[in-house]
Amino acid sequence: MAAQSTIWVNGKRDSSLALPDRGLNYGDGLFETLLLNAGHIFYLEHHLERLQRGMQVLGLSHNLDDLTLQLRDAARAVQHIPWGALRLTLTRGAGPRGYRPPEQGTCQAIIESSELQRDGDSPANPVALGIAELRLGNQPVLAGLKHLNRLEQVLAAAQVASAGYEEGIVLDGDDNIVSVVSGNIFALQGNHIETPALLRCGVAGTRRAILISRWARAIGLEVIEKTMNLRDLERADEVFYTNALVGVRSVAAIADKKYPRCTVAQRLFEAYRADRS
Repeated sequence: MAAQSTIWVNGKRDSSLALPDRGLNYGDGLFETLLLNAGHIFYLEHHLERLQRGMQVLGLSHNLDDLTLQLRDAARAVQHIPWGALRLTLTRGAGPRGYRPPEQGTCQAIIESSELQRDGDSPANPVALGIAELRLGNQPVLAGLKHLNRLEQVLAAAQVASAGYEEGIVLDGDDNIVSVVSGNIFALQGNHIETPALLRCGVAGTRRAILISRWARAIGLEVIEKTMNLRDLERADEVFYTNALVGVRSVAAIADKKYPRCTVAQRLFEAYRADRS
């Protein structure tokens, strides 16, 4: 039986949303997914930093201190859950009909908690990746942000699932690698790690940033951000990806290419686990 979620709207426990809402109508907003352990939120400051960048680009106005209090209150309310996730959705709120945003809007903050059915202290099993047929559109203004327009990821996830894969790689219109559907991808190339530079599309994950700045350095490796294609993955010694809920997850195969080695991914997961404790 699936665990029930708990929802808060603007700091109050509720499951209804005032309509109209531009987040629903146009995807006009942002979101963050945060990992919980017994009421503790991991890397909250990194999520808030990314959220603030997104608010500046979209022109959203909301008190970050208030959002922080709402998140901490929600986390305390579900501290009986060993491992869980909080999703914060911030929309521009109501507005007149049409694309043009209101000059002064009132944002709506929706927080939803859910229980995870796995132990966050243990690495997830290595995963085989498919390759999505869908290509991500380029939009440098929105590159890196976690905005609400996720229809590309919805379609990509459906494609790789229909091909029998749990996760998959997404490319841009020039067949350059962007990411996996729900995280950021990395490839070990000899004595360094490579990851796609997210200059035209894609989400700059919180764990991606921390891996580059801390975890890789902790095990003596440098991360290079560059344009990558599938040939880069074919010659890689290891491939792995990151996101907020799994930390670091090793890739066992991409289509017919096998990756029997996962040593660096395991060391990075240990660095991640030590860093957050």
